[in-house]
Amino acid sequence: MKRPVTARVAKSKVRAKAGVRAAPPKTILERSDMVLWSLSPRGIVLHDLVRNAYLELDEVGYRTWGFLDGARTLEETIDLSVRSIAGRHDAGVSRKVRRAVRALQSQGFLVERTDGPPA
Repeated sequence: MKRPVTARVAKSKVRAKAGVRAAPPKTILERSDMVLWSLSPRGIVLHDLVRNAYLELDEVGYRTWGFLDGARTLEETIDLSVRSIAGRHDAGVSRKVRRAVRALQSQGFLVERTDGPPA
């Protein structure tokens, strides 16, 4: 039986897998249709049904996850996430948000939209 993959996004030292690079600023990312999520006492837990992988998000990951709906560019998502966490632009929080997005993307919890934002 496979053991579930777990990680704390903001504290993890996730390196991008081969072939997964940081997304360009105009990229639109959204939550994968194969991911279920539920609230937990410490944030939110994601479950990738295809890979049977689990990921627990902290506050930074949780707030960012809410903005990854495919309606905004990556830069807009990062800006909204940082402002919702820090109340203003904050370089340190911005780095944490970018790290969370990279981890979510590299582990398959996010997919890139190819048809542009929804109308």
